Amino acid sequence: MKTSYFSKHGRRKFKGAISIAVGQPKYVVVKTVYGALAPSWNLLQDYRNDNIDEDEYIERFKKQLAKLSPSVVHQDLSRLAGDSEPILLCHCGTEDFCHRHLVAEWLEEKLGIKIPEEEENGITRAEGYLNYPEQLDMFDIIRMRTEDEQDELAKEDE
Repeated sequence: MKTSYFSKHGRRKFKGAISIAVGQPKYVVVKTVYGALAPSWNLLQDYRNDNIDEDEYIERFKKQLAKLSPSVVHQDLSRLAGDSEPILLCHCGTEDFCHRHLVAEWLEEKLGIKIPEEEENGITRAEGYLNYPEQLDMFDIIRMRTEDEQDELAKEDE
């Protein structure tokens, strides 16, 4: 099982695609919807209208998920995907706060499985976001190397 977002796939049809979004875009062909994992309309509207912050969204969405059985959800998603790997889709891109990350965290925690973001191997999630490792540029690497060399020289002087 993986997660992804609609616009990454454009108009192509692909196996295993399951929407967990409130609404389906017209620009992507997704035949399967698993509405139990979509945020409630009220929750979505409260967040969009800035009536609640991310922390409140997370709290309310986790209460919604708590009403579900993780093992039943996993079985349902596997069954819906057929012979393909389930790919849970919604609207948000990889940099955005998104309920699909909360869904993946929930299933990972409850079932002890890993659900990566499609084509983002090794990236972790936390509180509705993907956590990208800090990118080092050439100057950071040179600075680190220089600091390591200085440490080694200091040890030699001792």
